This record gives sequence, structure tokens and C-alpha cells, in this order.
Amino acid sequence: PNTNSLKHILAKTIEEYEEQDNNNDDDQFKYDKDELISEIQQLNSYNNKLHGIMLHEKSDQNVIENNVLYGNTDGIALWHSSNNIIQNNSITENNRGVRANEGSNNNIITNNRILTSAEYGVYFYKNANNNSVNDNILRNNSVAIYIKTEKNTISKNVIEDNITGIYFLEGA
Repeated sequence: PNTNSLKHILAKTIEEYEEQDNNNDDDQFKYDKDELISEIQQLNSYNNKLHGIMLHEKSDQNVIENNVLYGNTDGIALWHSSNNIIQNNSITENNRGVRANEGSNNNIITNNRILTSAEYGVYFYKNANNNSVNDNILRNNSVAIYIKTEKNTISKNVIEDNITGIYFLEGA
């Protein structure tokens, strides 16, 4: 299936879907504010030009769990999307594992394996506030957690064999 068919799905759950080698400028799995997705689980999304999964423009209160995401620019990207739970995913060999942009607040990133990210395992842009990163394994990333924002919680993670463990920048 092509991604245009996925962009306008109104559903409660997307399960057991595989998409690979998407070289278009479209995001692989992109959900906008009008989407009714509440669970995204058991996906294999890899070798895409942009994102494995992207929550875009107020895609709030979703659960992203039990997915395999690798070889993408971002494994999971959040843009102005809040109150999401990202848990129990395998996020490997992306440029950035999980990226939360401005206006992505109160998200929980827990119990994920985030490995071998070329840039950042977890990246919080400026004004991505009150997010929680806990109980994850962050290994072999350039920077495990990179934070340019404030009021985020980092606890009980395994952070090992990265070039830099946690990097705070500009008022974080």
C-alpha cells in the first residue's frame, strides 16, 4: 500500500502492518489532528526517507507500542503532539530515535530499546516540555538524550556505550 492511503485512515487501531523502502518525501505513517488513531502497534517501518511514524499537528493521546522502526531519518517524530505514550518499541539505526518538536508536551517515552542512532537517541527541541523518558535502554548512540528545553524528567534509563550520555543545551 502507498502512504497516501494511510494518511486519511480514521480508525482506532493500526496493527501488524509492514512498510519499507519509502523513498518519497511523504512520511511513512503520518497522523494529523483529524485522525482518530488511538493505538499504533506491531508495525515494521524501515528504510524510509523521513519518519517511521510521525504524529503531526495535535495528534494527541495516542499509544505507540510494540513496533520495529529502523533505517529512517526519525524512528518516531512528534510535531505539536502531546499526551502520547511511546512504549516497548525497538528503535534502531535511525538518525534520531525519538524526536519531539516544539509544542510536543507531556509525552511518556518508556521501556523502549533505542540503539545506534547516528545523531540522537531521544531529542527534545526547544519548547517540548514536561516529557518523561524512563526505563529505556539507550545504547551505541552518538548522543543518547539531547535536550534543548525545560521541565523534562529522565529516570531509570540504561545509558551506555554512547559518545555522550545526556546533553543539556540552552536553558534546559
